[in-house]
Amino acid sequence: DRILGICSIATIIAAWFIGYHQSSTAVESYIHQAVPNAERLVKTSGDTYVAYSNQSLNTLISYVCLAESDGYGGPLTLAVATNQKGLVTGLSVVEQRETPSWFKRVADSDFLNSLQGKRFSDAFELGSDIDGVSGATYTSRAIAEATRRGSRKVADLNLGLEVPATEAPEIRFGIP
Repeated sequence: DRILGICSIATIIAAWFIGYHQSSTAVESYIHQAVPNAERLVKTSGDTYVAYSNQSLNTLISYVCLAESDGYGGPLTLAVATNQKGLVTGLSVVEQRETPSWFKRVADSDFLNSLQGKRFSDAFELGSDIDGVSGATYTSRAIAEATRRGSRKVADLNLGLEVPATEAPEIRFGIP
């Protein structure tokens, strides 16, 4: 029984290491989709990368942050490329659990491209400064929120820019 238990634990640990390695290498392909002209990526922290246009470290293109937000089907992870001025220059959906037909609406639309050029200090609010995709509001809102979070994280940690304070959601108790 002990040998079987030890073998089971060893198998679980090995599977975790293999899965972790595969997921970290898979992320780099999504980062290259967000910054297609990057020839070299350097990981600076847990979820932030620096993209360079050549093999040396002297031509920085942008910073790329993996940001997460909650969509209709669960967490949605986005690779957000931000240049040195705090503008979003590229996006790529790394992981999503949305309903396939709703996500296809967003993917087939020009929604991701409409977020490029936004500044980290913009509100990223559907209906006011961003037009969402009709019928896929939750997915559109999740992508916009992940873009806002990623660009602000880069602006704060990597660029040293003053990031606007995020308003806490209003909590109301009782029957609406």
